Formats: sequence, C-alpha cells, structure tokens
Amino acid sequence: MNVLPAILPVFLMLLTGVICNRFQIIDQHGINSVKKIITDIFLPFVLFNALSTATYNSTTLLIVLAIAAHLLITLAAGYMFRPWVDGEIRNHLPFLVSGFEGGMIGYPLYISLMGIDKLHNIATVDIANSIYAFTLYMALMSASEKGSIEPKTLAQSALRAPAFYGIILGVIFGLTNITHLLVLSPLGGLYSSIINMLSSPVSALILMTVGYNLQFNRKVLSAAAITSGLRLAVQLVLAAGVWFVLKQFISDPAMMVAILLYIFLPPFFVSAIFTENEKKAAYASTTTSLYMVVSITVFTILAFMKL
Repeated sequence: MNVLPAILPVFLMLLTGVICNRFQIIDQHGINSVKKIITDIFLPFVLFNALSTATYNSTTLLIVLAIAAHLLITLAAGYMFRPWVDGEIRNHLPFLVSGFEGGMIGYPLYISLMGIDKLHNIATVDIANSIYAFTLYMALMSASEKGSIEPKTLAQSALRAPAFYGIILGVIFGLTNITHLLVLSPLGGLYSSIINMLSSPVSALILMTVGYNLQFNRKVLSAAAITSGLRLAVQLVLAAGVWFVLKQFISDPAMMVAILLYIFLPPFFVSAIFTENEKKAAYASTTTSLYMVVSITVFTILAFMKL
C-alpha cells in the first residue's frame, strides 16, 4: 500500500483533466491559459531552483553527453524509419521518435516518486534535452514544415521562452555556487519559502493539463501505434546502453531512477502544436497520448521497485 501515495495522486490528476475536458468544466482556451501560466511563470522557477542546487562535476558532464548522444541517435533512427509511415505525415515521424517531454511530464512524475528535494537529478538529465529542443530539434522541424531554417526566428523563439532563462541561469548559479551560498545565508529561509510556494502547484496543474489533452484520433491511430512501437524499441535498446555506461559512474539510486524514468518519457508536446497541418497535428497528439501509457507504466513499475 505504500506505493499508493506516489501513484494515486498522478492518476487522480490525469483523471481530473479528462473529466474537465469531457464535461467542458474548462474549455480549450482556459486550459491553454493554465499551460501558459505553468510554462511562463511556475516552470522557469522550478527549473532554476533544481539546476542551481544541483551538483556539477565530471559525472554531470558524462550524463549530459550520454543524453546528447542518445538524442542524436534517436533522431537519426526517426529519419531512417520514415518509410514505415505512409502519406503526408511521414516527415513528422523523426520528431516523435526523438526528444523527451521533461518539464511537463518528467518533473511531476519524478516529484511523485522521489520528492521535490531530489528534483535536481532529473533536471540535470534534462539539460542536454532542453538545449536540443531550442536548437537542432526546432531547426529541423521548422525546415520540415516551411522548407527552410530561419536562424533569427529560432533564436527569437528561444529568447522569448522563460524556461530557457530558467535553464541558463540555473546552470550558471549552480556552477558558481551562488544558490548554495544564498540558502546558507540569512535570506535562505525567505528564498526557500518563495520557491516552495511557486513549486507546490506545478505537478498537479501539469498533470491536469496532460489529462485534458489526452486524445486518440482513429484516423491516424495505426500510424501512431507504429510510431510509438518504433520509439519504444529504440528507447529500450538505448536505455540498456545508457544504463551500462552510467551505472559505472553513478552510485546514487535517485539519479538512476531519474535516468530510467526520463528515457521512457513521451516526445515533446510541441510536436503536436508546431505544425499547421491538421493531420500531422492529430498524428502527433495521438502518438503522444499512446506513449503516455508507456511512461505511466514505467513510472508505476519504478514506484513498486521503491518498496
């Protein structure tokens, strides 16, 4: 029964989102506003605190490099697997095989498993993915959608994202040890109170919005199932490789849980909203929703393994 405190709140918040959608307690405009509050206000503070209180050493660099290699390999696999999906949606497949929805899924699930005081672990794993999302991933997706890459537009997109500043400032403050010194200073209690207040609603709100947006479009369900299967197969192989490399250098079980959970997260949610093609958007949304089943399953297994 000890596993229920980790699992049950997650399922209840997902169900809350589903109910809000089913009975239109909140309309799409309302849920978009909630997501904007999360991504533009709460999440940047959570990212900053997690990364600014993390430990930076040679192991951290190894984790970042391992995840970066993982991302590039999955992206290449996505391009290789494009013939497996027919029609106009095939060019979107690489963006559903590569990348991880860390902030909107990984963080709340990990907090449920390990507690917010351990959040710096998955935030560290998320560094390479966050940089990848704002650079190569967005550039290639832009080229796929518009036929060309506009560096200025991509740079503006990154600079307008509050989460980007949360990541950059978090790493800078962590490397310079400023936040650790602040926590130990007379202002430490005030800082902790502010961060706790800003962090508390994040997990519940994120999971509610995820539940609200779960959808399964029958027209693209077959392609979404193939894509989810391909993603899972690639992730399983690479997860074994990452585990083999990193377990020799990491002794902290909480960090290994973060890595395992992270590797089985769904693709970026932006993959569904970046495209203006209705069929591609449905394909991306359905694939993400299907893969959420994988992520929740892995989360549940990890919760039971903690017993």
